[in-house]
Amino acid sequence: MQKSMKNCKKMQKKLMDQYAEKAKRSRRGNVVTVVEMGIPKTLLATDIPEEQKVDLIMVGATGLNAFERLLVGSSSEYILRHAKVDLLVVRDKEKNIIIQR
Repeated sequence: MQKSMKNCKKMQKKLMDQYAEKAKRSRRGNVVTVVEMGIPKTLLATDIPEEQKVDLIMVGATGLNAFERLLVGSSSEYILRHAKVDLLVVRDKEKNIIIQR
């Protein structure tokens, strides 16, 4: 089990490093990647921003409908309500981008 967790973290880090490199080439400013295990919405809303001193949280929208959000909740909505920094919710190419504070 530990071996597969290590492999998973290596793959995650490699993927995040690729995204960070792409962002740096686009001159998007200082880019920091973090790979953590835990409850994503809590980690993204409070823990990681405080530890890393971030000024913007960027998350993807899953496109849940109202009923699905009622059952499982929306991580983006949770982060919006609990984060102390700006939040950028990014949708796929066919949808709009929402910027909220």
